[in-house]
Order: sequence, then C-alpha cells, then structure tokens
Amino acid sequence: MKKVRGYSLIETIVALAIASLLVMGFYSLSSSLLKARESSRIAQEALILAESKIESLIAEPDSLSATPPGIYVTDQVINGFTVTYRILSDAAEVIISEDAEELSRLFTIEVKVTYGTYEKILSTKYYDYKEQEDDQ
Repeated sequence: MKKVRGYSLIETIVALAIASLLVMGFYSLSSSLLKARESSRIAQEALILAESKIESLIAEPDSLSATPPGIYVTDQVINGFTVTYRILSDAAEVIISEDAEELSRLFTIEVKVTYGTYEKILSTKYYDYKEQEDDQ
C-alpha cells in the first residue's frame, strides 16, 4: 500500500476559506478603527477651534456689542473647518445691584464649527462688567 503525501484538494480549499475570512475580518476592523480615529481627530480639532474663538471674543468685549444679535458671522476657514459665531442675547445694560454700582451686559456666545457633514456647536454666557457712571 502506498503512503499518500500532501493535502487533499478539499483540505486546501477549507484552509483558504478560513484564512480569507480572517483577513476580511482584520481588514474590516482596521477600516473601522481608522474611521473612528479620523472622526475623533475632527471632533477634537473642532472643539479646539470653537474654544479658541470664544476666548478671542471674550478678550475683546466691545466686539460683542458690535456684532448683530442672532446672525451667524463667518469668521474663518482653516484646513476645511468653517468657524462661524453669533451673539444670541441682547447686549442691553442692566444694573446688577444698587450697592455694587456696576452695570453688566449679558452675552450668550454661540460658536459653530463645521467640517463636511460634521458640526460642533459650543455656547457660553459672558457677563461684561463696568462701573456705573455718575450723572452729577
């Protein structure tokens, strides 16, 4: 009786099928991880741009009064990210307290950063205090 060496055709086909399923699984997993990484990078960069814009607006409170309330103003486009902002609240002056003799303007700042179909909106409230002028 002869001794048979090697693998049969069926064993080879089954081994190739299992190997191809494993390769497709790894490819699908790596593709999903790359998409998640890119999505995370976009979200992080959008948040940094929005925070930076809010900080720059608060640094110059007079620019808040000059901005028309409720209308989005396109500020800049950076690496495909579009940064827009709007002032939502009225900038009317209000006396905080009679003892404090201070006036305050309340601003609600909303910054929207878009990148393709991704959109990040960040808002904050800001009080601009100033001393009340005497009418003497």
